[in-house]
Amino acid sequence: MRRLRPLAQLLLGFGLATLAGMVLRASPVMAQQSWSDLSISRPPAAAPPAPLKRPAAAPQLQDPLLSIAPTPVVAGLADTVAMPVVPLRPSVPIERDQTDGETERPVGADLAVDGHMEVVEPKENGDDRELFPGDPRLPEDRAAFLAPAAGYDALAFQIELDPASDPRAARLATLDPYAPVAHRAGGWVFFPTLEAGIGSTTNVYRTTSARPDLIFDVRPTLVAVTDWQQHALQFKATGLASDYRQFPSENERSYAFEARARLDISRRSNIEVLASHSLDQEPRSSLSSPADAKQPTPFTTDKIAMAFNQRFNRLSLQVRGAVTEYGYSPVGTYDGGVLSNAERDFAAKELALRAAWNFTPALAAFAETAHNSQLYRIAPADGISRDSTGDRFKLGLSFGTLSQIWRGEIAAGYGRQSARDGRLKNAEGVIIDANVGWKPSSITSVLFKAQTDFITSTEPGQGNATAYTASVELRHALRHDFIAIAGVSYQVTGYQAPADLVERTTTAELGWEYYLTRTTTLSGKYSHVLLASTAPDASTTTDSVRLGVRYRP
Repeated sequence: MRRLRPLAQLLLGFGLATLAGMVLRASPVMAQQSWSDLSISRPPAAAPPAPLKRPAAAPQLQDPLLSIAPTPVVAGLADTVAMPVVPLRPSVPIERDQTDGETERPVGADLAVDGHMEVVEPKENGDDRELFPGDPRLPEDRAAFLAPAAGYDALAFQIELDPASDPRAARLATLDPYAPVAHRAGGWVFFPTLEAGIGSTTNVYRTTSARPDLIFDVRPTLVAVTDWQQHALQFKATGLASDYRQFPSENERSYAFEARARLDISRRSNIEVLASHSLDQEPRSSLSSPADAKQPTPFTTDKIAMAFNQRFNRLSLQVRGAVTEYGYSPVGTYDGGVLSNAERDFAAKELALRAAWNFTPALAAFAETAHNSQLYRIAPADGISRDSTGDRFKLGLSFGTLSQIWRGEIAAGYGRQSARDGRLKNAEGVIIDANVGWKPSSITSVLFKAQTDFITSTEPGQGNATAYTASVELRHALRHDFIAIAGVSYQVTGYQAPADLVERTTTAELGWEYYLTRTTTLSGKYSHVLLASTAPDASTTTDSVRLGVRYRP
């Protein structure tokens, strides 16, 4: 009996194992697995999906913000035939099937089990992860230079140290059906423009005694920018020559040269530099233009500016500074005298700090503070120095640098310009700055601008002043090549000391642009300017008409 006891125990164990296998529905293969590999609650695995055929060329990852995608060549076709790759499951990584080495399938496809759900936790966006593309240029600019599309405006890639002066808002509202043709030479892109016009005005001198005249003008422009992937240079040269038929004293000769550069230190930081020199002629409509001058006052402007930009993921910081010198030339008077204009020469220095938080690449909130000083060469005839210091504080929103609907920024805050001489009152108050382009449809656009400035008058009896300016321009394409334009602007300037003076200027304009060809554009404009002043015999009215042609080779 003792010899049969081991055999009985073996048969009893085999019977119990068989009974357990029937209950658990285990196959003989599963019996070779460890207990940790078995799951009583897991249902049987579904059949694996059919393997995916390996593509001829692996799909390339691309910047989601780029509008131009690579188009790899499909194997087996001619070299001139290219087709874009459309991933079967975007954003799903691909792994090699280890069974045969010839097929590929999405990662995790073999984990799809009936009744079982894989939960993937979202990854946090830490400081070590780039929120925006590493290239310091905007995605639309990079796309243009990598593979320029027909009609793309490469002028959008320009360096602007002060974000409030960004020209992208105005370009969005232009409704230009033809982008400027770029002329390439190595790493440079050139954009020449020549514009000429003929017009008339009812009030040449902008006085109560209106004098009409005809005007001819020519305006050449040349812009050159680099298309390097790192760093950038930009040069711009403009000129203006105008001739009056009956009053040659109003003829104008002006020019401007400007150079800008950007040095990319890293993916998140760069330095921008600007240097410019210009010769302009003060228009008769200027509020500070001498009334007894025989001709408009020529003046020069020399400016050097620098900005440092640093991005910390969503936070961006900018520190910028500028030094500008204004020099006014002597002019003769109607009584045979000479105005030296030496009291109008001054140097302005500005230092600004700007912090912006990017909610998205197209929307940011910012805060900015700026300090400036103005030092005049000599005191004017009343002996009161016009030297002053100023502070600006403002909060705002910047949006739409990539948008085709909104572009620009709007801000509000408080500003003050304090005179160093106690005999002059300070100019202070609420400031509103805006530069917004809105394109509600492909044939309609609106450009809105607002600016608050504290200016200084060197006229005896006047001092610091606050100037508010607002304008709105509506453009509508009656046809794809014919644009109707209507606009209105309003400016009010209040001088605070020693004598109060308020001047209001209202300008209404109507115009049109006809794009005859890609290179030639015809234009027309009518403007009505009304100047209302609290000073006696200072209110004027001026009407002007101009017809022009622009050529962009």
